[in-house]
This record gives sequence, structure tokens and C-alpha cells, in this order.
Amino acid sequence: MAADGAFLVEDFLGAIASQLDRTQDALAVKALSRPLTYAIRDFTMELKVFVDLDPAGRVRFRSAGPNEQGASSVNIGFTTVTRTMMEENTVDLALARAPTLHEAGFSPAERQRLERLGIRTTAELERAGGGTGTTGLSRMTGVSVDRLRSGLAFGRPQVRDVRPVPPRPAPATPQPTGPVAAPPPKPAPPAPKPRGPVAAPPPPAPVPAGSPPPRPRPTVPAPAPRPRGPLPSPAPRPTGGIVAGTPVRIPPATRRVELVGRNLVGASGVPDVRLDGRPLTLADADEHRLVVDLPADGPATGTLEVDHGDGAVTAYELGDADPWAAS
Repeated sequence: MAADGAFLVEDFLGAIASQLDRTQDALAVKALSRPLTYAIRDFTMELKVFVDLDPAGRVRFRSAGPNEQGASSVNIGFTTVTRTMMEENTVDLALARAPTLHEAGFSPAERQRLERLGIRTTAELERAGGGTGTTGLSRMTGVSVDRLRSGLAFGRPQVRDVRPVPPRPAPATPQPTGPVAAPPPKPAPPAPKPRGPVAAPPPPAPVPAGSPPPRPRPTVPAPAPRPRGPLPSPAPRPTGGIVAGTPVRIPPATRRVELVGRNLVGASGVPDVRLDGRPLTLADADEHRLVVDLPADGPATGTLEVDHGDGAVTAYELGDADPWAAS
């Protein structure tokens, strides 16, 4: 509620519906002891309020005070709905996983125009654009086509990095509780070197007559002088996220890989991950992270494909060698 006593319509209706839900829950407990009881059939309210529209385009009610003239009469009636009716007339919760228009970078004015058409996430924007086209949606909302396409690109699934998940450390070996064995004896120290003058080595033996002369020792060429000036810089090694087609090093003992990105769990569910065409088991998944198990009965190398279900497939080459090592 604002400082002037005004309140939003959805906040007021949500509070009334929440209290009616608690009444229904109380009836479920009451039915255990009383088979016949009373419930609310129709619930109608008449409000004397002043209606206002705030700068964000939201309708606010303010209750009329004593002897305050000019208030409007608003009649609100509540009725019951079933689960089937709610599923048919509400938005699929899978669409709520997508980024909001605010996260996609739309301005407040652009968000207000799109929200009036029931578009609050990038998934709903993609669904509306598929029915009317981006150009038609731009004409209806006044939002530029480039801005709509930028929002659609932001909402699509993207994989930025693939990395191995290190194996869990083995449990520590329990220490023995009995008497501790004595340590092995230390080896004896080496004999000390004799002190005093060192004896000269014996003279070389004379070469007998008629023997071939000794071979001359090969001369080692002097190293080439190093060039002066700045050394050529090595080939740049990529940093940051791994792009599609770049090889990824996977140690031989790796049994899981982790895919990091955004919007990885979309309206169509989790993507299909395959290694050389073989489906992999998904161990964990959320909007920013996927963890898959590599096959235990085969190599952990090959082409890793991530099929997002919308026709886009991201591929990576898993290898057991450093792809950036010098050949």
C-alpha cells in the first residue's frame, strides 16, 4: 500500500483470494468430523474508491474517507473455478522460465506496450512473433523490429562453456585403533670422506708402436647468436567461453561434463545431449547449468551435441589431449 492509502487491484484481489483459499482448507479439515457444513456460494463486494493510474500504467484504488464526495462504486464478484479451467485459461508455467523483458534490456515504455498484449517474457515474445511475425508485432506495439529481434536472440538458449566435472575424492581410510607399530630403523649414515691431500691420478699408459693414432674429439659448433629486438609473440590462446567447434580437453578419468550458459531449460524442456549420436543421461539441469553423465562402457571422447529442440544444435569436440598444446 502506498503512503496515500492507494493499493493495486491485483494486490487487493490476491489478498481476498488467499483468504478464501484458507477458508477452503479449513473446510477440508472440518469435513473429517462433520459431513454436512456450509460454504460460500457467491462472494460479492461493492467498493467506494477513487480510481487512479500511476506513471507505470497500473490501476490503483484508494478507499473513500468519511463524507468524501466523488468516489466511484466498483462491484467485484467471486466465483469458483476448477483445475481444468485454470489450466485452459492461464499461462504455461514453462514460459515463466524464460528471461523477463527487463532482463532482455527493454525500456519501461517498451515493456508497458508489450505487457498490454500479455507479453512479459522472451518466450511469450517468441510465441507472439511466431503468430504475427516480427514486423506485424512491431506495428502493433510500436517497438522497433531490431529491438524485438535483439530480445528474441537474448531469450534463445546459449552454451558458453563446457568443462569436465572432477570426480569425487575417495573416502579417507580409517586409522587403526590398536597399538601403533614401531617405525623401521633408519639406515646407517655414509662413511666420512678421508681428509688430507688428494693423490694425483696415475700417468696415462704409453701407446704401443704401430697402433693407430687416437681419434680427434668432435668439435661442438657454437650456438647461433640470438636475434636482437622484440621476439615474435606466440599464437594467441583463446580465453573465456568456448565457441562451437572448438575442441575441449577431457581427462581420461572424467565421468561427467558440465555445460554452462543461459536459458538452457526452455519452454520445450531440457535439451537432448548426445556423444557421437549416443544419448547421454542428464544428472542435473537448471537455467544456467547442465550436467550429463558420460558413458561408462566407452570412451569419453567424441562429438558432443546439444540439441535445444528449436532446430539449433551446438557441437563440441571432446578429446583427452590439450587442444592448445604446441604440436
